[in-house]
Amino acid sequence: MSKTLAGIDRTILAVLGLLLIALGAWPILIHFEVSFATYLASWVDHDTWAGLPEQSWWPYALCLATIICSLAGLWLVISNLRHHRFNAVPSDASDEEGAIKTEMSAIAGAVADTLAAVEGVEKVSRLVAYDRSRPTLQYEVLADPDTPLLRIKDAIEVNDSDFRAAFPGMDVDTRYKVHFTKVQSA
Repeated sequence: MSKTLAGIDRTILAVLGLLLIALGAWPILIHFEVSFATYLASWVDHDTWAGLPEQSWWPYALCLATIICSLAGLWLVISNLRHHRFNAVPSDASDEEGAIKTEMSAIAGAVADTLAAVEGVEKVSRLVAYDRSRPTLQYEVLADPDTPLLRIKDAIEVNDSDFRAAFPGMDVDTRYKVHFTKVQSA
C-alpha cells in the first residue's frame, strides 16, 4: 500500500465516520430539543424527499449513482488488495561499465527456506512488494505452538544479519510476522 492510498483510505474513513456520527447524534439532539438541531430539522422538506422516487429522472439518477459508487468501491477494494511487487534491485557496485541487479524473489525464497528448516516451523511464505513506497521483503512464519518463540526470534535475527552482511547497503526493508497454529487437544 502506498502512502497516497493510505491517505485516501484514512480520509474516506474520517469523512464517513464523522458523517455517521452526525447523522446518529442528530435525532438524539432533536429528542432533547437542542435548538440548532431542531432548527436544521425544520429546513427538511419531507414531502419533497418523499416525492423524489416519482420524478421522471429518478431512475436515471439512481442508475448513475449506482454505477459511480460501484466503480469507486471496486477501485478501492482492488487497490487495497493488490500488492505492488518488485524483483530486481540495483546494486551499489553498478557503474558506467555495467549494471548489477539482484533478483530479490530468489533471495527471499532462500531466506524462507532457511527459516522453514528451523525445528518447529511448519511453513514460511514470502512477499516481495512495496509497502508505503518502500521495497520490503515480508516473511510470514507459521510455527507449531510448542516451539519456543526465542528459537524463532534467534533464527530470524541470524537470517536478517546474514542478509545484511551478504548485501551491504541494499535499501530493502525486511518484515517478519510469526504466527502459531492452534493448540491441539490432548
